[in-house]
Amino acid sequence: MTTTTTRIGMSVAVSGKVAAAFLSASVAMVVMGVLTFVRKDQQWLVPYGPAAQYGGIFMYSEITWAVLWVGLYIAMRNKERVGTMKLWLALFLVSLAVATGLAESSLKWFPLPW
Repeated sequence: MTTTTTRIGMSVAVSGKVAAAFLSASVAMVVMGVLTFVRKDQQWLVPYGPAAQYGGIFMYSEITWAVLWVGLYIAMRNKERVGTMKLWLALFLVSLAVATGLAESSLKWFPLPW
């Protein structure tokens, strides 16, 4: 089994398949943060009574992830180089920070400035 790694400068190039996974996970995380932020008085977020809004938040973010991953995978599967690992990791970490900030802000511990 031979493994080839393509390098651009000092960073590893990422294939379209890997980029699709990073992008779909990043968007789904931000969707989870947004849904957590707006969960108050949103009855459409309650698919199952005992789970309250959290069931809907997880359900809709997982559906977002799955649909985006399948679509992006199909669209980007034949691309050999779609950015670098540094770029996709930075995007993922930024989306994690945004989602965490929105979720924490909904708890009113550290309200957003707007």
